[in-house]
Amino acid sequence: MRRMIIGNEMKGMKKVRLPLFLAVGIFFLAVQPCHGKARLHHLFGNHMVLQRDAEVPVWGWADPGEAVRLSLGNYYLETKADESGKWKILLPPTSAGGPYTMYIEAENSLKVEDVLFGEVWLCGGQSNMQYTLDMLGYQEADSARAHNAMLRMINVAVDLDYLPKEDIKGGFWQPASPESIGSFSAVAYFYGQYLQEHLGVPVGLISSNLGATTIETWMSVGALSAFPQFNPIVEKISSLNKNFAQLEQELKEYRKTWDQEYYLKGPGIEQNWQNPDTDLSGWKDISIPNFWEWAGLEDHDGAVWFRKAFDLPQGFKGDTFNIALNQIDDYDIAWVNGHKIGESFGNRNWRNYFFPANILKPKGNVLVVRVFDIGGVGGMYTSAFWGNP
Repeated sequence: MRRMIIGNEMKGMKKVRLPLFLAVGIFFLAVQPCHGKARLHHLFGNHMVLQRDAEVPVWGWADPGEAVRLSLGNYYLETKADESGKWKILLPPTSAGGPYTMYIEAENSLKVEDVLFGEVWLCGGQSNMQYTLDMLGYQEADSARAHNAMLRMINVAVDLDYLPKEDIKGGFWQPASPESIGSFSAVAYFYGQYLQEHLGVPVGLISSNLGATTIETWMSVGALSAFPQFNPIVEKISSLNKNFAQLEQELKEYRKTWDQEYYLKGPGIEQNWQNPDTDLSGWKDISIPNFWEWAGLEDHDGAVWFRKAFDLPQGFKGDTFNIALNQIDDYDIAWVNGHKIGESFGNRNWRNYFFPANILKPKGNVLVVRVFDIGGVGGMYTSAFWGNP
């Protein structure tokens, strides 16, 4: 194995050969609301399903103090936006049925069409819940069964943050059809299909999933407070009182000196080892998941480059792809086919890098990960790679 001296550190180069497992990634992506013209939370849209036989909150934002009126069927309801611009109206319990049109009147007008009342289910979980019908290669033998206007679905897009967010970004309700079901959770689809056929009422499915997440990551601070073992980490995060955007800005300021003086130095940076045509004659195999100190590279702090070739799963369709590298000690930068797909600082962060699928090819894709360890053990230590259409 070729080694190079940088400062007083020995830097090694490693090539990784690992299986590429498959899963699918869907998760929350949220944005802070902006006020002005009245608007609805993004969960409310054309073709949506609202819960039958129960009070249903409908909410959104407008100018502070602005009157907001809602009409749907025989309901005519009114409220005012509070001092922060938020408003909420409760629809009375309504039997299963529809379609209805919902009108929102404020300074501007909004119309939500083809609204049904029925059963609404939040479908959340790990990679088993992310696995889509397209990944199964499944097609309904009875095309009429796939065309089901009484079964509606919405995928919640991706985000992580330390502070709660008030809205989701992206996602829209779609009736079940051969064109819409392919990118939806297979488990959720079959469950919703069963419910709809056996209950005979509209069914709405909200899919929000991310592989390898524990239940604690989906719980609120209030819910976690019932478990004292989580108090230290909850208190640490709460005391920051900063969202990801604020922390990322602080990191950018810190990295203005860190990157050039320390982090982005060493073998491979100027040579562009992230490129697929890199000469691998001096590289060696290593088994992971593992700390590299336990795999033959002892007493090494600094950078190690990992490389893995992979093919796309047969029949892959999709506009985005996710490489899940899980936890890495300490920092990493990742490329696919020479294109940077993401980077993370901190060994507690879960790496899920979503990127456009148009940089991929059916066979011979090259994933390169530069891992940087600041002290102690280092490496890719939690699991092998997962590729998630």
